[in-house]
Amino acid sequence: MLGVNNSDVAVGFYNDAAGNSHGYTLNINTLTFSADINAPGATSTTTTAINNLGWIAGTDVIGGLTEAFIDKSGTVTQFAVPGAMSTSFFGLNDNGIAVGDYVDSLGETNGLVFNTVLDTFITLNDPHGILGTTLNGINDQGQIVGFYVDAADNTHGLLANPMAIPEPATWGMTLLGFTGLGFARYRASRNRAAHAA
Repeated sequence: MLGVNNSDVAVGFYNDAAGNSHGYTLNINTLTFSADINAPGATSTTTTAINNLGWIAGTDVIGGLTEAFIDKSGTVTQFAVPGAMSTSFFGLNDNGIAVGDYVDSLGETNGLVFNTVLDTFITLNDPHGILGTTLNGINDQGQIVGFYVDAADNTHGLLANPMAIPEPATWGMTLLGFTGLGFARYRASRNRAAHAA
């Protein structure tokens, strides 16, 4: 299990005999599993987060490319950072903000914040994360948790707290200072690869 919401619905995944993953939900109170959750066209689907609206986030593999997805009550949006080798979502709040990471064309892991309403993302890296930043949780106040790997290959936890940033101006929840770590770099871009199923 990788995520749970306030209604005691959890998400997780299992691997079949061919090694492909399939997502599912579990009602903790009734111990009832859903049918398999498979992103459209995917050979492998991992469900990683569920919010209180019942929206599910995760990753899938289509044609050898790992991309992220959001399932809003049956409407699926799949997303890949342009030029990235892989894109993953690990956390999702009730405001429709997902967090995760992506591996860029240089093989570097970057923190990712995706606004599902505006179909826009930013890159958010810890300034000490020389060897990579991963964001794996976000609450409704916009606080983000994750980890980074420093120049000595040591892994450290991180907490990012919301603060106003002028761009993109339309984001209601805008970002972010790292607690005790200074400020992060960011980049805004439109989602080139998203599509609804």
